[in-house]
Amino acid sequence: MKKLFLLLVCLYGMSNCTTSTKTVDIDTTISINLTDELQTIMPDSIFSQVKYITLETNDNSIISEIDKLCVVDSLFYIFDRTQECIMVFDENGKFKSKLQKQGRGIGEYLSLDDFFIKDSLIYVLSSDNQKLYIYDREFNFISDLNLESFGVNITYLEDLLFYYTDFSSSDFKRFRVYDLKEMRYVESHHSFPKEQANNIGSRRTIFTSYKDSLFAFIPYEYSIYSLSKDNGTTIKYELDFGEENMYPPYLKDATTDERNTYLKQYSALNLDMPIPGINNLYIGDKFIYFSFVKARRAYQFFKWNDIEKYGYIITTKKFPAIRSSAITVNEDEYVCYQSPEVFMALKEYGHVFPDNINKMKYDDNPVICIYKFKENE
Repeated sequence: MKKLFLLLVCLYGMSNCTTSTKTVDIDTTISINLTDELQTIMPDSIFSQVKYITLETNDNSIISEIDKLCVVDSLFYIFDRTQECIMVFDENGKFKSKLQKQGRGIGEYLSLDDFFIKDSLIYVLSSDNQKLYIYDREFNFISDLNLESFGVNITYLEDLLFYYTDFSSSDFKRFRVYDLKEMRYVESHHSFPKEQANNIGSRRTIFTSYKDSLFAFIPYEYSIYSLSKDNGTTIKYELDFGEENMYPPYLKDATTDERNTYLKQYSALNLDMPIPGINNLYIGDKFIYFSFVKARRAYQFFKWNDIEKYGYIITTKKFPAIRSSAITVNEDEYVCYQSPEVFMALKEYGHVFPDNINKMKYDDNPVICIYKFKENE
């Protein structure tokens, strides 16, 4: 299994699409038996150890939020959506460089919405510009590609760019595909009703890739799709949270106003709303991970081989600073981040941390927390 520092492909961003969704050859249905009581996961049951990486804090490297992390050649590429920038740190947390080029000039962008790294090039989505910007690893501008639509996420498979437009494309397709070698549009997939055009979209991470496969989910749908140019979107897994925890099927094609009208019944009766879908999807050999919100709590789903665990991850003495929202997951590691304030408070309660944590100040950058999965689980 590949370790985090050898991971050469970032697992987020991007889009693919299909006009008619195929429902043949579904591998399995993932059934999650939820109860009204809080269901918990003990981190000691799934993790063996944790490593904390403090990120250097200076005037050029202050992080507001970590929205995405890619690791290439032992370098951390951190996307901060609030500041619309990408910062680079080495494996010890030392700040190296930064992409922050807001503007209207050549190589500048009006928004920074997603990115990935491929063949030593950094591909950046600017939805406001409706463009894909391409930079080298030193953030020198190389070229751009017109995407002709607003969108949310980008990713790639071989030499194809997949762009998730949500409800924004003029051809009423969720996914657009481009050839990165020839820098041209190829096709679109996965229709949505015209009535949904310009619906309020989602900024969730839609895509995940593994080896030669690409997967995605769509909010308000309970399927995990396999994506390809030739076959469009094919249902790989069906998700079953129980009828009482899921939206009725017709809401999949509803407008934002129709959904809001439906949801008023829950707010009026002070009931927990249904689960709108999943987030943070990662798939590997005999491994599936995703998160979802149940009763206003971030639940996690882990599956190794035939072992499944799902629920809210609680803290323990050995793992006191775990956060229930991953920024990347692979078959070996669960990676999240935590604020310095949390570590300061935990120290006051007697928790012991490595020297790099003990030297932190309240206004320092967040800490990257790398939790190693137990073997043979």
